Amino acid sequence: MNKTELAESSLSRIISGGMATWARVGVTVITQVALVPLYLSKWDIKIFGAWLLLQAVWSTVSVVDLAHHDYVGYECLRLGPERRADIGRIILSAVPVAVLIALWDLLLVFLLSREGFVMGWIGYDAQLFVQWRSALLLQAFTGLFTVSLGGLVRAC
Repeated sequence: MNKTELAESSLSRIISGGMATWARVGVTVITQVALVPLYLSKWDIKIFGAWLLLQAVWSTVSVVDLAHHDYVGYECLRLGPERRADIGRIILSAVPVAVLIALWDLLLVFLLSREGFVMGWIGYDAQLFVQWRSALLLQAFTGLFTVSLGGLVRAC
């Protein structure tokens, strides 16, 4: 592959990836805006606020995990489909790093779900805090398999 073909290939990947990312962002924004009235018709404002806090905490905690997936995915794209053995080695070598990142995510979730840290944000509602913490811990444990390890399969 000469330099011109490589540059065109890289440019097409960048454009394709950028368009896919912006499409995903657009769908997410439209979906979330459309769902707010539904949420507010069924939940009171405290529950909706706790849900927003849950989403914000999980999004922040999982940034490193998603960045690792993006890196692995771009490395697989760089190799191309004809180098499947090398792609397999990249994925296998990424698994231990993904597990370490997932354990870090779990540690952060445990630290963030401590009562004194979040209780003021939830309004000192003990029952709502227990539900919030349970949802966050459940999301973190399922994320271990669906995001941390499952994301590697999606990345390539």
